[in-house]
Amino acid sequence: MDINFYRKKLENDPTLFDLLAIRGYDKHDKKLMLQHINSGEIAMGSIWENALSMFMSFTQKCSLNSMAMDWEDGTDGKFVMTSINNNIKELKVSLGGINNKTGTLRVCICSRQDNYKLYFMLIPYSVYSNWPTNTCSPLKLAFDRDGIPKGSKWKEYAGFVVPFSLVSAPMSTIKFVNK
Repeated sequence: MDINFYRKKLENDPTLFDLLAIRGYDKHDKKLMLQHINSGEIAMGSIWENALSMFMSFTQKCSLNSMAMDWEDGTDGKFVMTSINNNIKELKVSLGGINNKTGTLRVCICSRQDNYKLYFMLIPYSVYSNWPTNTCSPLKLAFDRDGIPKGSKWKEYAGFVVPFSLVSAPMSTIKFVNK
């Protein structure tokens, strides 16, 4: 496997299948893979964390079920997909389970309705630590029915949408501005 091929692909036209290919699923039937993903049989959160780890040689993945972080540099990986419901006027994605996190979030959002397009976000602790921590997800982003981002929250968090190279970069090389 040529990691540079996947790095270039993730930068220019990232898809869900690029992440799957990195984890060795590239030879499987895509329709069957989508069925497994949509049914929850494939844990995309784990695939996202493992794919990130392949590009993050500067830090080690923490032991299974480590509290507060996925990597020893204090960061955490989150993978979310747009929700599908009967009222297809608006789709939402909810980023939850962050109340015990203490570092920057390396986020991948997958829009099922937009041909499984990926959006990468890098969200510093200084921003999400102020979000409410209740059973409802503290960050909800909206998509139109074609899977295209919309609404005021995207304007607020637009600065956190970054290329894959920033999501997988060392935090010491990244400067967050105005946040």
